[in-house]
Amino acid sequence: MTLILEAEGLCKRYENHLTVLNGVDIAVEEGEFITVIGRSGSGKSTLLNIVGCLDSPTSGTVRIGGREVNYDDNASLVNFRRHSLGFVFQQFNLLPLLTASENIEYPLLFTGHTRNERKKRAEELLAIVGLEDRASHFPPQLSGGEQQRVAIARALVNRSPLLLADEPTGNLDSQTSFEVFKLMQEINQEHETTFIVVTHEREFGWYSNRTIEIKDGKVVV
Repeated sequence: MTLILEAEGLCKRYENHLTVLNGVDIAVEEGEFITVIGRSGSGKSTLLNIVGCLDSPTSGTVRIGGREVNYDDNASLVNFRRHSLGFVFQQFNLLPLLTASENIEYPLLFTGHTRNERKKRAEELLAIVGLEDRASHFPPQLSGGEQQRVAIARALVNRSPLLLADEPTGNLDSQTSFEVFKLMQEINQEHETTFIVVTHEREFGWYSNRTIEIKDGKVVV
């Protein structure tokens, strides 16, 4: 198998001498579904933000698709995030004045796709997440679970090989949370998208290939 992500010696320290990550090494193969678990403050979200090029490490290296990330090149990072990474957040982060379909299409506005291409791709993804009949609904007209399904579809719109999700079920009830994890598992298996999902709920590890536990800024072996 080919490694899609390699992180070596990742450390994150702040000026107040708080150390959030302390020498983290991880490797993820293409097509894996990984859950990252740990208590609040353990460093798991910081790890995801660094892997997602939303934050930079104090030291250490990250390679995605064999390419080392240069955290000093902001323009390159923006372009890399658009084409190589998909993001799902706890708060959904949908634009309230856009329909479900338009929210999914939105990232394609920055990658040169035509209107017809954007519409067709959104239709494909709405079918994948089971929301064909919600295409014209606005976020306030959708349930929390439906909004997160739209957010997952949006994360997939650029066919990014790696999808990062930070507590994607944190605002959902238990039953809906399991449904969202099941959907991500199905997408992982059917479309070979690599998932790295941060969660504080250990039981969601059932849906993953393996679980990485972070405790006090280190990987628990």
